[in-house]
Amino acid sequence: MISVNITSNQPDIGFAIEPQDHRVRLILLQANKELACRKETTKRLQSFIDTDNETAFKGRLRLLTMDKQVAVYFKQTLVGHVNKEDFISILKNESK
Repeated sequence: MISVNITSNQPDIGFAIEPQDHRVRLILLQANKELACRKETTKRLQSFIDTDNETAFKGRLRLLTMDKQVAVYFKQTLVGHVNKEDFISILKNESK
């Protein structure tokens, strides 16, 4: 599991990416306990990240691309932002 820096107003919120074959598992954590997760292909995430102002996924965990950040939503509430370049870098490493 790869921890990703998340900027949040809640200090115990975390975000991680876990590789699984040709997919990755995106995990939202609170105090090291899973709140939500989403399994997705790296190809679909790459195409999502290359666009602006697009929302990915339906359900409890949602992502929204912005200029230099990816907004992370849990149950339709913004919980934090992840640096877009960090996200891209991790996806590229996992797709090899």
